[in-house]
Amino acid sequence: MSRDERRDALVLRMKRDLGYQSVKAWPIYERQNGGAVMYYMIHATDHPEAPKQMSRAYRNTVLPLEPMEQLKLELFPEPKATSSDVPPEPSEGKRSA
Repeated sequence: MSRDERRDALVLRMKRDLGYQSVKAWPIYERQNGGAVMYYMIHATDHPEAPKQMSRAYRNTVLPLEPMEQLKLELFPEPKATSSDVPPEPSEGKRSA
């Protein structure tokens, strides 16, 4: 039995025998050596929101690493204006004529 056949059989059994409404096999990739599939993480749930949450968590985890230029941009944001760059606010106590 191939890896894909085992994955599909496990998903089918969890749906049929255990009665889960949603069963999905998420591939877990090796980050080095070309990103081959190392194994499948099986997510089984009856909660209607869980598949959406799992999908979002998986996408955020598996996305490619950001290029170094992008990290530099996020780590060093543009400096905010200093107090000398901003005109002083008018005081409320004194009024000029």
